[in-house]
Amino acid sequence: MLKSLTGLILVFVLAQACGESRESAIDKIARQADSLTITFYGKGYSDPKNVVSFLVTNPVEIRRIGNFPSPSQTEHFKCGEDGIIEFKLAETVIFSMEFNLNEDCRHIVHSTSDKSYFNELTTDAVTYLQEKEKEAKAEFQARENIAKMSWMLGKWAYITKNIAFYESWESAGVGKMTGSGESREQGKDPILEGLTIESRQGDIYYVADVPANETPISFLLTEQTDSSLVFQNPTHDDPKMISYKMESDGILHAWIEGQNEAGPTRMDFHFVRQTE
Repeated sequence: MLKSLTGLILVFVLAQACGESRESAIDKIARQADSLTITFYGKGYSDPKNVVSFLVTNPVEIRRIGNFPSPSQTEHFKCGEDGIIEFKLAETVIFSMEFNLNEDCRHIVHSTSDKSYFNELTTDAVTYLQEKEKEAKAEFQARENIAKMSWMLGKWAYITKNIAFYESWESAGVGKMTGSGESREQGKDPILEGLTIESRQGDIYYVADVPANETPISFLLTEQTDSSLVFQNPTHDDPKMISYKMESDGILHAWIEGQNEAGPTRMDFHFVRQTE
């Protein structure tokens, strides 16, 4: 929904008093703003978490975006909006414009206290916003793909004669899963690791935070089916690949592949789901 803002109303009152155009008033707002966000709505965008936002802090780019409304007005469309641009000063929204990029309903709209103004988007605006829309769609798709990994959720154990491995996963909100891994070997301290699967600008990464490494190691998702995942990091020595597959008997088969001085390596884990 568009926001009615005191600062916006004041700017337009001043603009009208001085005989300025609305375009000039918006340009003034763009000059005042120290940042803006461009937010694309996902499916059911009433959910505030189901959005993708881009932050802009470059003053030149902020002014450029302030010129997105064309002087030419359009009809008052009722076809909904694809997203919103919010100009901010000290993290407070001072002005907002919603937009629709559909060719049959393309427009940008902003409101004062008593009226909404529908304008055409400039050619520059369409090009810019369509590029951002591609990035947003990639991020939305990545989030959906993470949601399809729900078959991994829960607590798992793989116990052999000499060592036991435990792994657990849980949903951590939109576009993210968090987990942990633990190995216990008789006579030795347990080895713990933090695990995360997250979306980053349309890509999906498996992140392992292991005590032996100074920083977490990220593996890019390269393959996904309804019951299997493959993550890779060719620059890492061992492992280079982490794979999961849900077998038909309910076993979560995981394996890691890599390379050491002796040659290629592989280690398999056959996890059984644990009940509380």
